[in-house]
Amino acid sequence: MSPGASHLKPVVLLPIRARQTADGDSGPGIPNSIPPGLYESIHGTGASTRTGPIPPLAYFCIRTLLNYADQVHYIGSHRIRSQPEVLRALSPPTFGDLNTGTRCLCKLDPRLWSIIAQVYSGLPKGLQNYYIPLGDRYLPLLQAIPSTPSFAFITVLNLVRCISDETSHALKSLHSLCALDISQTSVSHLGIRHFAPTITSKPSDPRCGTRGLRILRLCNCPKITDQVISAVSNFPLLAILGSHHF
Repeated sequence: MSPGASHLKPVVLLPIRARQTADGDSGPGIPNSIPPGLYESIHGTGASTRTGPIPPLAYFCIRTLLNYADQVHYIGSHRIRSQPEVLRALSPPTFGDLNTGTRCLCKLDPRLWSIIAQVYSGLPKGLQNYYIPLGDRYLPLLQAIPSTPSFAFITVLNLVRCISDETSHALKSLHSLCALDISQTSVSHLGIRHFAPTITSKPSDPRCGTRGLRILRLCNCPKITDQVISAVSNFPLLAILGSHHF
C-alpha cells in the first residue's frame, strides 16, 4: 500500500467455516478428502504387521522405495526373478497363498504393488493384477508410471451405471486404458468427447489421454446416437465399439 492510499481499507482474509452437510461431508460445500483405502488401516501406510521372523533384507529395500513408486522405472528394463519369501513378507498378513489368483489385494498399498510389479519378474498369480478404485489417492501418482511390455497400470475399466457427461472428463488421465465399459449410463457423445484424445496428440505426449483405447462398450445408453461415430473418431486404435463383453 502506498503512503497516499491510507484511506483505503485493508483486505482481510476471513477463515472459512466448515459446515456439516446431510451426508456427513464437511467444508465450504466441498466433500471431505477421499476415504482412505483399506491398506491404510495397517499402520496408516499399508505396512504388514511383523510378528514372525525378521524378513529378508530385500523386504526393507522394497519398502524404502514406497514414496518413489513413480520413479522406479528409471532403473531400466532389468528385473529380478520373484522371491517367494520376500513377496510373502510384503503381502498383507491375511493374504494367504500367493498362487491363488482370486485373492483380494485391497490391503496392499497400490504403490507397493506397483514397485513389486516393476522390480520382479515371474510374479505368482495372486500378485499379477491389482484392482484399484478410481478414487484412490495414489492413482494420479501411479499414472505417471509409463507402460512397458511387462507392466501397465489400469488397462480394463468397468464403469457400468457409474458415470455421466459431467464426470467423464476424469477418464482423460488414464493413459494406459485399453478397454472401457460405460454401459447403462447417461453418457452421450458429448461425454465421450470429454475424454477422447485430440487429433494432434501423440503417443509420446504425456497428455495423450486415452489414445490407447481399443474396446468401448456402450450397451443400453439411451443418450447415445449416431453422433457417437464422430465422438470416437479420435481413438486411433479403437477396434470394438458396442456390446462386446470383457
